[in-house]
Amino acid sequence: METIHYRIILFYEAWDVFMDHPFFGCGFMTFQEIAKEYRKPRDVPFFGNVSLGMQRDAVSHNILMTIFAEQGALGIV
Repeated sequence: METIHYRIILFYEAWDVFMDHPFFGCGFMTFQEIAKEYRKPRDVPFFGNVSLGMQRDAVSHNILMTIFAEQGALGIV
């Protein structure tokens, strides 16, 4: 898998976590575990169908998305 595919999937997972927990997030340092619940193959523009696999642990590789996912909108304040 290419690095860009990996990062795109992690971005989508972080966004989905944020959308489900917009105010308080999913909890500090919990993204790796919570993201597994959001893991699924995704149809990404320009890249087609991309899948990360169910067994991999991952951090979002994006500080802003990590804060949004783990701490919600209040974490930005």
